[in-house]
Amino acid sequence: MGSSYGHNVLYWFKVHNVEIIEYKRKYSNTLILKNMKRFLACLMISLFAFAMSANAQNTKKNVKKDAEVTYSVDIDCANCVKKLENTLPFVKGVKDLKVSLDKQTIWFKYDSSKTTKEALKKEVEKQGYACKELEKDTKE
Repeated sequence: MGSSYGHNVLYWFKVHNVEIIEYKRKYSNTLILKNMKRFLACLMISLFAFAMSANAQNTKKNVKKDAEVTYSVDIDCANCVKKLENTLPFVKGVKDLKVSLDKQTIWFKYDSSKTTKEALKKEVEKQGYACKELEKDTKE
C-alpha cells in the first residue's frame, strides 16, 4: 500500500506541477505584455512632455523682432515705384513695404533676425536707385 501511495503522490505532483507551470507560462506572458504596454505608455508620455518643454524653450529664444527703416530714394516716376514694389517685397525678411513717389521714400518693416538695414539698402541700390537712411523724426 505504501508503494502505490507514493507512486500516486509522485504522479499527482508531476501532473499538477506541469499544470502550474503551464498556468504560469500562459498568464506570465499576458502580465509581461501588460507591463510592457504600461512601460511604453509611460515612455511615450515622458517623450511627449520632453518634446513640449523643449519646443516651449525654443519659442522663447526665437522671438522675432520687427524693425522699421525709411530710406530717401531718387525716384521720379510711377514706373520706378512699380519696379520697386514688384521686386523688393521678395527680399528675405521684408514683411511690409511702402513706396511714396511724393515724398521719394521707401519704408520697410522687416524681421531683424533675417535681414539688416544695410542689406535692404544694397537691394534698393541693386535696382539702380541711390538711397540714404532717414532718421525716424523725418519719416513723416
